[in-house]
Amino acid sequence: MSQQFNARVDAHVAQKVSHASSWLDIGTGDGHRVMRILAASSARPTRLLACDSSTQMTHIAEATCTGFAVQNWNPAETEPPAAFNNIALISLLGNVFGHVLTPSDRLIAMRRIAATLSPGGQLVLDFNNRRNMRQYGWTNVARRALRYVAGGDDGMFVARKNVDGTEISTAVYLGTVKEYRNLLSAAGLDVTETLFLDYRTGADAGSLTGQALVVATKPQGATTA
Repeated sequence: MSQQFNARVDAHVAQKVSHASSWLDIGTGDGHRVMRILAASSARPTRLLACDSSTQMTHIAEATCTGFAVQNWNPAETEPPAAFNNIALISLLGNVFGHVLTPSDRLIAMRRIAATLSPGGQLVLDFNNRRNMRQYGWTNVARRALRYVAGGDDGMFVARKNVDGTEISTAVYLGTVKEYRNLLSAAGLDVTETLFLDYRTGADAGSLTGQALVVATKPQGATTA
């Protein structure tokens, strides 16, 4: 994703971090992004947590994320670590759920993540919006929309790039706001904010011209992990 898009998302997350007593970043990678967000926040949560599904990235993040308790966790595969409980804010940035490739795994993962939130806690995630005509072209979006109506579009996209003469293919899930609303609802969360941002500039966009940033809240009285 572009630096401008990421900067706009990070500014929104930093505002949330400033008012949170605890923060868990999922899919933290090398940890540099969460450290930038924390530096931009006006207040520091008392509990700072981060995780990644890659053992290698977890080790890197342990060295990068000063003040964070970093663990190796893939929510599609295992229950959350004991330390991940009663969390006020969770972030999933960089289209993290685009790499959870099946509907069943996405539901399992989201339910496990939601269980770690405190009542009233918030989850912030961005995702690649497959209705984004500006990014993917109106013909491709229209073709996939027709396929969806016919019941044949699972949102999967194969990204290909050439590295030193070798083609590398990566499968990615491109979601829609409706699909993510349904997923979050099935995990017991209520969508309270939806923003569409231009992928290149980070400026406000529409549902057919931007990637998406969604905030969901866990209802008061809901159970936690």
